[in-house]
Amino acid sequence: MFKTPVLYIVFNRPDHVRKSFMRIKEVAPKKLYVAADGPRSDHEHDIQNCLKVRQYIQDNINWECEVVYLFREPNLGCGKAVSGAIDWFFENEHEGIIIEDDCIADISFFRFCEELLDRFRDDAEIFQITGSNWQKGKKRGRADYYFSHMSSVWGWATWKDRWDSYEYTIDVESDDYLKMKDNLKEIACNKSEENYHLNCFERTAIGKIDTWDYQWRYLMLLNKGINVVPNYNLVSNAGFGKEGTHTFDSRHWRANLESQTVNFPLKHPKRIEVNKKADAFLAKNIWLLNSKIKKRNLTKVLKRLKVIKYRFYGRK
Repeated sequence: MFKTPVLYIVFNRPDHVRKSFMRIKEVAPKKLYVAADGPRSDHEHDIQNCLKVRQYIQDNINWECEVVYLFREPNLGCGKAVSGAIDWFFENEHEGIIIEDDCIADISFFRFCEELLDRFRDDAEIFQITGSNWQKGKKRGRADYYFSHMSSVWGWATWKDRWDSYEYTIDVESDDYLKMKDNLKEIACNKSEENYHLNCFERTAIGKIDTWDYQWRYLMLLNKGINVVPNYNLVSNAGFGKEGTHTFDSRHWRANLESQTVNFPLKHPKRIEVNKKADAFLAKNIWLLNSKIKKRNLTKVLKRLKVIKYRFYGRK
């Protein structure tokens, strides 16, 4: 039986839950926490779908397990529901694995997290262990994992003492924010990446983005925290598409990225040292690429508006 506690975060997507919960069921954790946000009042199918999700999980826990539920009635939204669920989890546990309903993990992901939670428990600079690898097949070093300054939370693990410093709000006028900016300037591969992250943090601070993970990335940058990244992608994200909260493009190269298996015993790096090439690759192929796509889409919208204006009002 798997000893590390698992937090499973769900909402209103029964199809995703059927796939992702199957992996948790195979692992059969000794202790399982299930957190579900409440239905939205302006979405007619939410009540039914939320009930389906909750019932499916309850009906499919068929192993000896201590299970704890947090079933919310009001809808808190993505940001507060997820961060609140993690707060709740760490009110009861000192470390654990966190996985959302659209993240389908390879079985080896769970042991990978368990072993490294134990290995890095007392290394305060290590903030998290992730299951995602977005290096497009490029292996970073000879070990089974490498180190990064960039957070990724599609299936991940951490410790209570790291999470306890998390705050949902970002104060862009604070001394901490200035310190984070100095660290980011040192860590980012170029000015464009630096501006990308600052834009994310500032939009989150004023409520333009309903999320929780940018605040976690902010905390990691504030502390120069390190993420442990497998050299194999251990988690596939099925959440891209019209039902996604932040991942809408089902054609994106990270959508349903095939999960792989890591073998044991793990090969460990000789030292804790951030792989700057890997982080630069992320910046180029994800952060800055996303920014370029958004700008390109905005340009298309503005061109269409210009055409519509011309048709209705004529050339000015």
